[in-house]
Amino acid sequence: MKAFLRHILRSADASKVQMTVIIVTIAVVTAMIFVSFSLSDIFYNINMAEYDRVADGADILIGSNFSTNTMFSMNRAKAVLASMPEVKEADYFYKTSSVMKTDDRSKTVMIEATDLSDYLKRHPVYFADEFTPSDLGDGAENQAYYEELVSNYPAVVVGQSFAEANGIAVGDIIEVYLPMHENYISLLVRYIAVNEGIFSSAADVNILTDFSAVGNIGMITAAYVRLYDPDDFDSVREYLQTAFPAVEVTEGNNYDDVMAIVHNNTLLLSIGLVFLIVTMSLILFTSYLIIARNRMSEMVVFKAAGATPGQVAGIMLAEVSFYAVIGAAIGLILGRLVMAVAVTALVPRGTGIVDYAVWKYLCSFVLAFAVTVLASLGPVVSVSKKSVRELSSNSFKFHKPAKPYILPIALLLTAGAVAAYLTTDGIFLAVSAVAVIATAAFTAHSLVPYVLKLFGTLTSKYPKGGAFAVAGLGAVRNNAMMSVTTLVAVVIAFSYLVVEVVGMVQGAIVPFGIRYRADLVVNISRDTGDYTLAEVDNEINAVHGVEWSGRFNSFDYYVPGSDSDEWTIYGVEDMKTLEHCIIPADSLDDISERWNAAISEGKHPIVLSRDMALRCGYDIGDEVIASPSDIDYSDDVSAFVLVGIDETVTEYDRVGYVEFSQLAVYRDSCIYLVDVADDADVTAVFLALRDRIEALDIPLAFTLDFDEWAYAGTRSLAGVGSLLTLVQILVYVVAVIGIVNISTVTFFDRRSEFKLYSIIGMSAGDHMRFSLGEALIAGGTGALTGFLIGFGINLLVPSLGSIISKYLALEVFPVWLVVVTLAAFALFIGCWLAIAAASAKDLKPESINERPRV
Repeated sequence: MKAFLRHILRSADASKVQMTVIIVTIAVVTAMIFVSFSLSDIFYNINMAEYDRVADGADILIGSNFSTNTMFSMNRAKAVLASMPEVKEADYFYKTSSVMKTDDRSKTVMIEATDLSDYLKRHPVYFADEFTPSDLGDGAENQAYYEELVSNYPAVVVGQSFAEANGIAVGDIIEVYLPMHENYISLLVRYIAVNEGIFSSAADVNILTDFSAVGNIGMITAAYVRLYDPDDFDSVREYLQTAFPAVEVTEGNNYDDVMAIVHNNTLLLSIGLVFLIVTMSLILFTSYLIIARNRMSEMVVFKAAGATPGQVAGIMLAEVSFYAVIGAAIGLILGRLVMAVAVTALVPRGTGIVDYAVWKYLCSFVLAFAVTVLASLGPVVSVSKKSVRELSSNSFKFHKPAKPYILPIALLLTAGAVAAYLTTDGIFLAVSAVAVIATAAFTAHSLVPYVLKLFGTLTSKYPKGGAFAVAGLGAVRNNAMMSVTTLVAVVIAFSYLVVEVVGMVQGAIVPFGIRYRADLVVNISRDTGDYTLAEVDNEINAVHGVEWSGRFNSFDYYVPGSDSDEWTIYGVEDMKTLEHCIIPADSLDDISERWNAAISEGKHPIVLSRDMALRCGYDIGDEVIASPSDIDYSDDVSAFVLVGIDETVTEYDRVGYVEFSQLAVYRDSCIYLVDVADDADVTAVFLALRDRIEALDIPLAFTLDFDEWAYAGTRSLAGVGSLLTLVQILVYVVAVIGIVNISTVTFFDRRSEFKLYSIIGMSAGDHMRFSLGEALIAGGTGALTGFLIGFGINLLVPSLGSIISKYLALEVFPVWLVVVTLAAFALFIGCWLAIAAASAKDLKPESINERPRV
């Protein structure tokens, strides 16, 4: 055993560069596999924490976790549930989105009212702090003041992180707008709770209080029902749907919806991971080639001593396993460290959202180990099956160019994969997309000899001849050059694919509010009270420091061809408001011209998101038919003419924009976007505008900072987006390792050939010119082939968006692919020439059969 280990260590010492590349590659990819497994936890736990924090294991939800539009009678719900023997207990909530006002800001909050004393008895809430008389000091006067506060102000409970973020302490009086009162109400912070249970929301905006504080007049928005036997779910749900036909009845924690989100996002990540593993395999394959060559003299000794091919393979695989164990172990440590640091730094209150289960370590380790061993089988089998004479003569090659009959087969396979891709959807679409990309790569590999021959022939015609022309002639016949070009191409294309797929997942969690641009927002949730819209316009614009304001409203419609999927149309006041809402596909002037032309012709213009245009097959000038999803207006079908496309990509892109007046008949509510002058203080303008709106006494009207309005409920996902960006960076790290390794392996694998050139008179200068010629040929061929594969991938990637129910625009000429290709080309040439320059002085051999160590 000691001798066995000694041989492994000797080989590792003799091939330090390749050993390092192998271990680093295994470590980085193992870390990424571990991170990918952990990302599914993040998607699941962030969403489930939001759904289950109130449900707390409830089996059925009557109503909604978030929506406050549908209310129903609590007494009727209690009566219905009391008559059902399957029901164990229920919690009743009235939820409403609201605003908490402080001296210098307003914050969006979610008021969650329930029977507070009953809830706290049945659902333990751990308090970090509690308001007591001692907080006011000793003495009868302070005791009396405490009792006055407790009796006069309704009690609320807030989370610890919410209190810290807003400078709240127990005993503070906070002002919160309550819709039922149509006014701000003062509430007493009696308790600050640990961020657990109902206060585990990643959004961190909920305030818990009693029904008596909100004036809900017996109405609720959600009832969380627990059953004696969860197996009764279907029958109980069916009965409740009959009893409450106008109210949604779902699982208590919306498990199916959460799993759909997790499944779609992780499916895309899995596709990317497959191609990352393929890239890793190629890097490991090329790395072990040179190690295998370095060990051939050692294998000759073993063969001469009577070792069988199986024993030789076992010796070499033991070395591979040695590298795999070290690399995978380092990768697990790296992956765990990256996740711990990233979650802590990027995801607010992210502690506990990732379950570092043993199976993740085992699966990551086993997968990395298996890929490493499989990737090395080619060189291992080649060496083990050769005779002593073949090993000594160095007469074999590891790489062979594609045979002429391979190309037609590759083209047929690609055609079949494309046919499957065009006729499938869902999970089968993902599988067929992988097949298309894999067969396209195979086809490209089959084409490489012909492309390489073209480049080599052109270079060999170099008018001055010499080493540069020799490089062109050599490239045509050199198997190693054909292999390196294929590997460069695959690394370029697959790294681009992985980054694009991860980018799609990023796009699926971009906050919806990012599509708007403003400094402040005035949200009028119901109507303008005693004022007309024009009068409200004037009041807002009269505030000192306000440079511009524009309003929009909205209404939901059914997606054409569906009676369940909805999309949202926004009515904008003017083109300036539209400019604050979209990223136009062409110039805003062109859209404005078509918009005004449609109006002059008596038509109603609409600007659609790219998602909706692709989803429904609309082009500029087409008629868009919209049917309201509100049952009260279901017969009021509208017709619009498409005049522009919005390229904004967010988590929800089923939107369109029309004239404000088109929707005013449905809704009196609206939202104002407000720009503050460059020379004005935003906070001062905000406070003045807030005071002005409050003075108008308009019900359900709030003034908010834009960031608070747009991103309040999605801040936790910003950290997830940053984590995905880190994954993209790691993909390119793997690609860089691949390019450096490929150039290093190929160059050193041919040193005997270079020494032969030196023997016949090639000078150091000629050697560099020869190397430059080869670098340009191999790098150019690999870059061109990689770009073509990547271009094909670019055509397929938008269709993968259907997995997450998104329709993405095709970037006809992917600029980022050009950048990646040029960077890989430059890196390859730089590495090739650097190695050539460093080794030029060593090309005076004692024997052309000398095997230098790497």
